[in-house]
Amino acid sequence: MGRRRFHLVSAVLLVLSVLMSLALVVPATAAGDRVLVYVGNSGVNHGYTWLGSAVSQPVDTLYVLPADLSSYSCVVLSTPRTVMSSEAKAALETYVTGGGTILAIGELADSTMTFYNPTITTLNDLATSLDSDVTLQAAVVDFDLYTTTNIDASPLTAGVDSIAYGATSLVNVAANGTGQSLVRTVGGSTFIGVDRIG
Repeated sequence: MGRRRFHLVSAVLLVLSVLMSLALVVPATAAGDRVLVYVGNSGVNHGYTWLGSAVSQPVDTLYVLPADLSSYSCVVLSTPRTVMSSEAKAALETYVTGGGTILAIGELADSTMTFYNPTITTLNDLATSLDSDVTLQAAVVDFDLYTTTNIDASPLTAGVDSIAYGATSLVNVAANGTGQSLVRTVGGSTFIGVDRIG
């Protein structure tokens, strides 16, 4: 089966337009017909259940990651703060290499923000286990609300002219890899990226 996407987003305040643009990229070809919002691993339920409504799919919010994720078109990882077990990583790897889409949502953080830093560590650990070229970088960028027009060309950003955001960390995209920047801050730093896994 074709390679699927691992979206890595970093922000404490993801304004509706950011999430709506990402919610609309759930591929119709994914095997499942539901959206999973996973709030396990000490994740925070930020109310992402509306993502399913954006793509006209029912949403399951779970604290335990099922071993079989094939009934989901998208798995949203909502700011997990503890490292995932090898079983959870294996389930996510099987899912994404089998055609599923993961939307991993991080938070802003720097060296002084001990509450938020575990999310960056957890998502980077997962990105490494999935052999992703996209990782989070601890930072506090653009603490206020901003609107950026720095939208990189991609089928995932087609029709998106601007995105409002605020208080974000950054996303690193490895050079010469499969990762891609999707959205950059007003200063030009990537804070939404995507990678094809599998």
